[in-house]
Amino acid sequence: MPLGLARVSKRDKFDWKVIGSATLILARLKRTRNKRRETDKQRKERRAAARQRYHELLGDASTHLSQERNRIQEIRGTWSDEQRAARVEQDRLRRNVNQLLTSDEESTVYDIEEQPWLKKEGSEFMYNVAINYAAYGNIGALEEVCAHCQARKWKGEPNGMCCASETRRGECSTARQSRLDTMRTQNAMSRSQESAEAHEMRLSIDRERHAKSRASETFTQRETRLSSQRNRTDVARSCESVDGRQARLESDRERHAESRASETYTQRETRLSSQRSRIDAARSYESVEARQIRLESDRDRHADSRASETYTQREARLCLQRSRASFSRSIEDDEERETRSRRDRSQHALSRSLETDEQREERRAARQRYHELLGDASTHLSQERDRIQEIRGTWSDEQRAAQVEQDRLRRNVNQLSTSDEESTVYDIEEQPWLNKEGSGFMYNVAINYAAYGNIGALEEVCAHCQARKWKGEPNGMCCASGK
Repeated sequence: MPLGLARVSKRDKFDWKVIGSATLILARLKRTRNKRRETDKQRKERRAAARQRYHELLGDASTHLSQERNRIQEIRGTWSDEQRAARVEQDRLRRNVNQLLTSDEESTVYDIEEQPWLKKEGSEFMYNVAINYAAYGNIGALEEVCAHCQARKWKGEPNGMCCASETRRGECSTARQSRLDTMRTQNAMSRSQESAEAHEMRLSIDRERHAKSRASETFTQRETRLSSQRNRTDVARSCESVDGRQARLESDRERHAESRASETYTQRETRLSSQRSRIDAARSYESVEARQIRLESDRDRHADSRASETYTQREARLCLQRSRASFSRSIEDDEERETRSRRDRSQHALSRSLETDEQREERRAARQRYHELLGDASTHLSQERDRIQEIRGTWSDEQRAAQVEQDRLRRNVNQLSTSDEESTVYDIEEQPWLNKEGSGFMYNVAINYAAYGNIGALEEVCAHCQARKWKGEPNGMCCASGK
């Protein structure tokens, strides 16, 4: 076989594995021998120095990675088309070699000159089974010495491989906090320098990783994770300032508003059902004191909200509340109705037994005002009926017949529930209210107002401002009658 060719066989692969195993065993023996010779004081000093070096290495690695990314981006930005094509061809050759799964020895013969990464520094981190590393596996002798633990190393061996691999079980709380602070600082620095695309890619990868992790976790693991998350949230919120709390609440409101604006009906029902389940579970575990505190907080929040709401907001709230109550009572059965009535009676009895004399007098005054309003409304309706009867008593037979015909036509139109277009076509002469003054206040969806929208010309003139008006336009619409 020519000298320029290397053949990878099963024997060579086995020899390479043996060499790797022997190297690891030798490194472990060296570390064990060095540890047995040191005293307790030396061991503590060595571990403390190793932890400090470990944190320094983390910072150096983060800075190096950031600088390396920037350097690579700058270098690739200056590449010509030929250099970019050469890099693509090199990547293609590497992929072709990695995809070789056959055990045929003839198919694993390559020219050494066509494999430039074999002699390149760092190629040990890109191991390939198709390359005969045993034939070119000279990595030198143990010529270097660690400056901290005096262990002998190979040339090019990374710093910290001999004495910085201490377990985290032996670190104290101060060292752990220092390590976590360093990691948080490095993460913040790294994320402040990332682009928008890198930010979105990182978030997408995190979401996928979290989804896979949560899909495979058990009930105990989930409860442990949620408990730890709640503790971290409580600690973070207890330390935040007033401005930070307001900013967080505002951001939460905006995010919730955007999420709820885009959710479907099914997603909304699922969210509300899950929310009700969580609330029921939380309230079933709360103590009497916690329940009283929650109710007191709810009463204060409701009082503040209702004190600041406008008349329109109050009417909308009461209308929505009445609608919910009506719907809820319309679907309840007899047993649920009896339960609700019994619960209401108990609540009212308890509330009245605890109220003071001033509260009792205020409640009785409010009830009296309510009955007075009901009486006023009943009186108003009675007077209105009498007034209408008096007006209709003065009508002539023609006016009464016209009103009866108009009511009949209106009932006929309102009772049309079909969507057939043929059934909504009427003779214009049979709908006298279309061209009648005031018909705009009696809108009906079955009438094609657009086809008969002629309201006349601007023939009238205001006596005060000389503005032109339509016939029948109320006085004062143009200039408030000269005021």
